[in-house]
Parts: sequence; C-alpha cells; structure tokens
Amino acid sequence: MCLSDLASIVDYDPENLTALVDLDGRQLVVSTIALGLDPPALERGDWLVVHTGFALEKISDADARQIQTARDELSRGPQEELECSS
Repeated sequence: MCLSDLASIVDYDPENLTALVDLDGRQLVVSTIALGLDPPALERGDWLVVHTGFALEKISDADARQIQTARDELSRGPQEELECSS
C-alpha cells in the first residue's frame, strides 16, 4: 500500500515546475508537473500532497491540519486495550 505525504512549500520555481518542500523536517525537491501546466498559485507555506517526488494536489491549511490530526490519532493506536476472544 502506498501513502502520500503532506509537505509545505519552502520555495517554488515555476519555470522548472519544481518546489522545494519540507516533509517532516526533510527538504526535498518535487515536481509540480502533475498539477498541470497552469498550476494553482503556489506560495511559501502552502500545503501539497506529495507522492514519489510529485506534488499531486494543493490543499488548504484547514485540510492539512485535519489530515495531520487524523494521522496523529492513528499513530497513537487504540486508547484502551482490546480484548480478543479465542
């Protein structure tokens, strides 16, 4: 199973259709070609859905926060132990 990640834009190069992004503290260059040849306006601090080196979608701050909250909750696991019957 493959999962996309959220990354925030550090710098954007519209001529080369690339963006320098911050992905959990790591800076990577991703292609923005999948956003189209006339992509949405991209600025420092915007959130992108990134997969295998490509920005797939620009999302709002609210959506990014909601996704991060859901991922944090999932990574913590169940709050109470589950009983298994044999």
